[in-house]
Formats: sequence, structure tokens, C-alpha cells
Amino acid sequence: MHQIILSAGGLLPFLSALAIGFVLLTYVLLDGADLGVGMLFGLLRDTNYHDTMAVSILPVWDANETWLVLAGGGTLALFPIVFSTLLTAFYLPLIVMLISLAVRSTALEFRGAGGVVPKPYWDAAFCLGSFGVAFTQGVIAGAFIHGFAVSPDTYADGWGNWFSAFSLCCGIGTVAGYTTLGAAWLIYRTTDELQLRVRHHALVFGTVTLVMLVCLSVWTPALDARYAHRWATSPGPVLLGSDAALIILSAAAFGWSVVRRVPLVPLASALAIVVLSFLAIGLTVFPMIVPPGFTIGQAAAPRATELFVLSSMAIVVPLILLYSTFSFFVFRGKVKTESEARSAGKVREAES
Repeated sequence: MHQIILSAGGLLPFLSALAIGFVLLTYVLLDGADLGVGMLFGLLRDTNYHDTMAVSILPVWDANETWLVLAGGGTLALFPIVFSTLLTAFYLPLIVMLISLAVRSTALEFRGAGGVVPKPYWDAAFCLGSFGVAFTQGVIAGAFIHGFAVSPDTYADGWGNWFSAFSLCCGIGTVAGYTTLGAAWLIYRTTDELQLRVRHHALVFGTVTLVMLVCLSVWTPALDARYAHRWATSPGPVLLGSDAALIILSAAAFGWSVVRRVPLVPLASALAIVVLSFLAIGLTVFPMIVPPGFTIGQAAAPRATELFVLSSMAIVVPLILLYSTFSFFVFRGKVKTESEARSAGKVREAES
């Protein structure tokens, strides 16, 4: 551990990188499922299904996006060079992502409000906005891993160098992964007819996600000699091999639980795959924070800034976690479609 901290430039830079990584991972876990539900709108065309799917995420989706705001603000404060470099490098995909976020949130809030625009148009906008967010986030992640040229303190590559075959595959993999998370969420939250429909999509997109993970895992060491060295030298093989084994076990649990209709396990195993994939990325690029230009220590803010921001995050992050946990607890349980609710009501009337 001492050697890891030294390679990161010291304890405070290491804790700063850990904090940003935790916030980003929490965002992916929480909002990834919401984005997946949005993309499933395009595959499940029944408006009755759409109403149920929207109700399943409405109480929590806006709080989930708080993590994205915190990740951006935290990066600006703790790693200002990283913030300016990534903003310059990914200007276009970030703009597309922000527009997609705005379209998605507007559509979700207004789809049930009536008015001039029919609900199917809002549903289409919600689906397209969710896809835009997921795809651009995957492309940005792929371009980040691929690396780009930097000068001593800023981005020095072309404006379109963020787009490559590798980043495109990462975008596709992210879309598939988020859709898998959304399907797993709906398996957990819905019942009967909608749940049966979603199980099929969970298996399809779960398979696509696993295939993309394998392809990207084979591809990544070829991007940079330092990645290959990290994977080949101790403790890389042990850590990454253990990570891969756990991903395989989680994928097997996911497929088995979806087929056997075991509650909650699909969502838990899908979340585990995301966490393990995120850890694999961290193990690969560490101690770089902008591959291959900046290490964590080189990009870190002054010590006083790190102390202030980390102290603030130590208060804010637990509060947001507490609020999110409370929201999930209050709105736990199954959400029924309108037809299922009517059938249940008729049964209760007959019994009475």
C-alpha cells in the first residue's frame, strides 16, 4: 500500500483520485440503470409499459445525476489540469452528452403532463436522450483509455482525435451495459407481463456486454506498452486475473438468475460486473490520470485545496448516500402496469 501511495504522488493525491473514482462509479451504478430503462423504451413499444417503467425511476433519477455534478466539480477542484484537458479534448461529445441529458430529463418530466406534444413523442425523446448520454459516456471513456497527446499543461491533440475504433466499441459496450442494468432494474421492480418481456432483453444485452468486455480486454494492452507491462508484471496478473474470474462468476450468476427467475440477483450481479469492470480500468491506467500525459501526483491541486475539498466531500458524500438510500427504501417494492393493477383490483373485489 505504501508503494501504491508513493506512485500516486502521496497520500492526498491518492485520496483525491480515490474520491473522484468513487463518485464516478456511484454515478454509473445508479444513473446507468435509469439510462438503460430509457433505452428500453425503444424496444418495448407499449405505452402502458412505458408508464410503469417511468414510475419505477421517477422518484430517484434526479438524485442519481447529482453524482455526475459532484464528479465534475470535484475534478475541477482536485485536478484542475485534468478538468481543462478533458474539457478541451472531449468538447464535442460532452456537449452532445449535456444536450442529451437535458432532452432526457425534459421528456421524462413532461411525458405525463399532457398538452400539445403527444406522449409517444416524449417517449421517443426520452429513449434517444438516454442513448445519447450512454453512447457519449462510453466514447469518452474509450478515448480516455486510448490516450492522447498533451503539452506540459493542456491538450495538444486534434479536435476529433477522441473518436477511434476503440472508443466506438467502448460506446457500444456502454450502451449494452447500461441497457443490461436497466433490464435488471426492471426485473427487480416490475411483475408478470412486463418482467417477462424484460428478461429476454436482459439476456440479449447481457451477452453483448460480456462479448464487448472480452474484446476490449484483449484490445487494451495493445494500446500502450505501459498497459501491457502492467498486465504482465506482478501484481497485475493476480489482480486482473482475479477481477476477470469474478466478472465471469457474476455473469454466470446473472444468466442463471434471469433464466430461473430469481429475484434481485440479476440486479446485484449486473452491478457487480460494472464495479469489477471499473476496477479493471483503474488497475490498468494507475497511476496515470490522463493517459499517457499526467500522473495523479503531477495533476493534483495544491495541498491546501486538497485538504479543503476532501474535508467537504467527507461531509457531502455521506449525506447524498443517505438521501439516496432513504429514497430507494421509501419507494421500494414492485411497480405494476395499469392492466395488472386493474386485474388485481378485480380479484380483491371478487374476494370481498
